[in-house]
Amino acid sequence: MVKENKFRNFIFILLLSLIAATTYSAEIIVPSGTNVALDYQISAVLLKTSDTLIITRELVNNESFSLTGLYISENLPFPFEIVTQTVELNHAAIDYIYMEALYGMIIHGYSTFYWLIDDPDGSPGINNTIYPEDTLNLVLKITCSREGNYELSEHTASFYSEGNSYFTYGDSPLAIIFEAGCCRGTTGNVDCSEIEEPDISDITRLIDYLYLSHVPLCCVEEADANTSGGDPDISDITRLIDYLYLSHTPLDNCP
Repeated sequence: MVKENKFRNFIFILLLSLIAATTYSAEIIVPSGTNVALDYQISAVLLKTSDTLIITRELVNNESFSLTGLYISENLPFPFEIVTQTVELNHAAIDYIYMEALYGMIIHGYSTFYWLIDDPDGSPGINNTIYPEDTLNLVLKITCSREGNYELSEHTASFYSEGNSYFTYGDSPLAIIFEAGCCRGTTGNVDCSEIEEPDISDITRLIDYLYLSHVPLCCVEEADANTSGGDPDISDITRLIDYLYLSHTPLDNCP
């Protein structure tokens, strides 16, 4: 089963490189003919469940007229969770209305989110007309609690201009794989031995990596004993020594 899953993931990644732009999708505007650019970009297609996926959506008004009534929607697979969100107009934060997840109401297996950017006839303070040469950015930081293959297939926007209404959608789906991290239980099993409990050999392995042979580690997450999130360093050695021989303070769980 493990070999089958790895093979399936390999084929999935291969298809990404052959049939689709891996991290970028332009959005199609209906009706066509307007000079408004909408881009959709993701930070990576292969991540671990401990990683953060970043989705960036950008709208640039290259027309001579203004855009009003803008709203943006996003459909995310159920295991995806929005950790932070940023909306900026010309690199300055603006007020907006955020409508939280509608679970499975629009697309089965997906949560739908909405951002109302401009509501000139309704909500007070939500008046963000997109003037000519303006740029609007929506940035989402997302985590995924479950490994698997996912697809970002539906992301839309809508706006008005000069009495016309416009609707946008992605020109192609973007596929993403979340894999389980290599760390198991708590950190500290630097040499990836069958015995998960850290011992002197893990300290020796980390010293060897940092100062002697520099042979790559089998799992960098395990070596992050102080769970700093950075590359292993002397502080991780110190943390392991403290756990094994000094305070015996339990090591943190894997990220």
